Amino acid sequence: MKTAFSENKLVVLLFAVVLISFSLAQENTREVENFYTGKQTGQAFRPVKHQKIPLAAHLRTGQTQVQ
Repeated sequence: MKTAFSENKLVVLLFAVVLISFSLAQENTREVENFYTGKQTGQAFRPVKHQKIPLAAHLRTGQTQVQ
């Protein structure tokens, strides 16, 4: 007799479930990656130019120029 739910159908069903779950996981991974790299907003991390910061001693004496 032929069974209504054979092993071949089970294998095909499990393969489809795994394929769908991996594709959804890949989409979520892309979203998270875009969020952390800034691609979603179009602005990636840009380093700030190094600026000379006056020392506390200069601030106490009133001198604002840094050598």
